[in-house]
Amino acid sequence: MIVNNKQKILHVFKTASPISFGGVEDVIDNIISTTNKSFDHTVLCTCGEKNFVSVKGSHTLVAFKYSLIFSNNPVSFGFHKYLFLNSHKYDLIHFHFPYPMMDFHYFTKTPYIVTYHADLLRSKFITLPYRWLAKRFLKRAKCVVYTSKKYAKFSSFKQYVRNTQIIPLTASAESEASIENNYQDKDYFIYVGSFRKYKDLNTLILAAIDADIDLVLVGGGEVEDELKRLVASHATSKIKFAGNVTEKLKFELLSKARALVLPANSESEAFGIVLLEAATLGKPIVTANLNSGTTEINEHNVNGMIFERSNVQSLAVILKALQNDDALCDRLGYQNRQKYSQKYTRKLFGDRHLKLYQKVINLDT
Repeated sequence: MIVNNKQKILHVFKTASPISFGGVEDVIDNIISTTNKSFDHTVLCTCGEKNFVSVKGSHTLVAFKYSLIFSNNPVSFGFHKYLFLNSHKYDLIHFHFPYPMMDFHYFTKTPYIVTYHADLLRSKFITLPYRWLAKRFLKRAKCVVYTSKKYAKFSSFKQYVRNTQIIPLTASAESEASIENNYQDKDYFIYVGSFRKYKDLNTLILAAIDADIDLVLVGGGEVEDELKRLVASHATSKIKFAGNVTEKLKFELLSKARALVLPANSESEAFGIVLLEAATLGKPIVTANLNSGTTEINEHNVNGMIFERSNVQSLAVILKALQNDDALCDRLGYQNRQKYSQKYTRKLFGDRHLKLYQKVINLDT
């Protein structure tokens, strides 16, 4: 642990970068990078190989090997031992929900807050008994942070939360650095993210074929083979799979796109940081009509377009409209960048967490 006079924050989640890369991992990194002048940060997580501690730039990463995975949740005895023995060394614990294994530590005497990233979506045989634990964990939190007002109302455990604060997410430093640049290319539509069922990429592919537009799919995952078979069955050369790419190439591809499409049909898509990345590049966004942060970021015909979830025709109409109207794309893209500058910057994100940390720590001392 870094030794100095700064107050110490412990972030807790099942994984972290660079062990894995994803939305929660990005959020933790962004909190650290925007508040590290005021706080020392440690990240506690699990990993698949061996226990290790490393200093990663501005924070310390503590990882413990897991023994097994139950319903996509790593189980690590070292992880629990560390929390039992070391939680008192921190001024505040910041849990990142959902990860049921961490909820067992609701009795810790160290004050804690929770960022509620998304609901725990499992079978009722898991979620029903888990409610007992989640209730105690969320009720004892000094504050539960939601990333959007819509998701705060939608979340399945909202009735257990006593104190709530809304802190929208932000883009990476690399992305925000592009906000003054001019990207005029409109070569294709683009999707960036994992290939999971709730991402509803089948609807996007069928709509792209219907609208006869060029589409680039960036990423990979569990339904990738199924999607490639779908494209092959329509014998189209206008839909291309870019695979998993570097951050540099991702921004290159985004910068040349006409618009970003995020077609998820479930509120599992609670926010969508890639929408903010598109905003920093001045690109319009297209999303389904969800009760989540995606439709707080995206306002229909203001900075993007919204279609009816899982509706191929609804999405195809929007894709055709954007394909045939450069002025519309420019207007929506400009407003998207303006909205980011007003509501989602890294400074706003860091200041909001800084004030919350100070408030909770000062109230508890």
